[in-house]
Amino acid sequence: MLIPMKVDYGIRLVSFLADQPKGVFSKAQVISNEKHIPLQYLLQISNRLIKKGLIFAQRGPSGGYTLNKDPEEISVGEIVKSLDLSVAPVACINTPEGCELSGNCSQQEMWKTIENLILDQLERVSIKSLNSQKINFNY
Repeated sequence: MLIPMKVDYGIRLVSFLADQPKGVFSKAQVISNEKHIPLQYLLQISNRLIKKGLIFAQRGPSGGYTLNKDPEEISVGEIVKSLDLSVAPVACINTPEGCELSGNCSQQEMWKTIENLILDQLERVSIKSLNSQKINFNY
């Protein structure tokens, strides 16, 4: 299973913004360079995160991006969902029509359950805890 790169880039972007002083705007090119996110992807991802209310953009010479919420209130799962991307361990969960066993697969429910478990765990990880590396899933 591979997590889509856009998910990784989205987490990097929000993580970077969470480390900036509140209300300080960061330029796209600076974020791109520091977090190794291709600028084209950064712009696409930031637009989705803006639409979902996670980040805020300001145009102009003193503009850039900043968080729209407190880092404690933003979960990794929320970023994944905001980007409308999947963390399913197999591709057929999202595109069953591409599977020759679609409609007759004994594994589909298992993989869908695993995807939901992954998302549930990612909902428990705030950007603040991720940045401080104090993640506790409390099993």
